[in-house]
Amino acid sequence: MGFKQSQVLTAFLLEYSFLALVGMGVGTALGILMVYNLSSVGLGFFTLTIPWLNLAEVLGLSYALTLLAVAGPSIKASRLPPAEAIRYFE
Repeated sequence: MGFKQSQVLTAFLLEYSFLALVGMGVGTALGILMVYNLSSVGLGFFTLTIPWLNLAEVLGLSYALTLLAVAGPSIKASRLPPAEAIRYFE
């Protein structure tokens, strides 16, 4: 209803991108917090060392794969006419 295909595609990709980044951020923070708590209590026989480069590589790869996975359906959805998208199917 007044949006161009590129605007709809951008909206879809931004939404999925935001969800992916929030999920990766929360998961990473909780994982680091859990390992920190285990190492500080003394249950583990290790010290907390975070391999930042490896962590950045894994997060970057997972973000890229997420965008690659949602690109096809987002492009298909952006090409769908709005009237057909809201039509009820039985």
